[in-house]
Amino acid sequence: MIDIEEFKDNLLEFVQFRKEPFDVEFIYRECVQLVDKYRIYETLYQLELEGKILRLSDGRYIATRAALRRWLKYHLIEIQIPVEIAAEAKEAIFIAPKAWRTLDSFISEAIEEYIRKILGLWAEKP
Repeated sequence: MIDIEEFKDNLLEFVQFRKEPFDVEFIYRECVQLVDKYRIYETLYQLELEGKILRLSDGRYIATRAALRRWLKYHLIEIQIPVEIAAEAKEAIFIAPKAWRTLDSFISEAIEEYIRKILGLWAEKP
């Protein structure tokens, strides 16, 4: 039988980039090896406590990264960049034109870097 830590790592790797929520039945059907449903529940519970997945109100789960991506995708449409920051970004693009082709790519990269930084800080919390 597979070790619980190894199973947890494999399960997180499997669900981490899923865009859609999943449930225990889905995990059970997708497992290559025979795994007890209790072990799946226990592993999901541990991942939830570690903040790596979220349990939705309907009993399904979603990886925290996927939930954050969904939230950002929905809310980024409404974000307006202040004129001062846009001017500084244009100046940065002028200084290093080969690094970024457009203002949008510069700002997108900055937001992605900020999100990675926040996720890194969040992962370090005990």
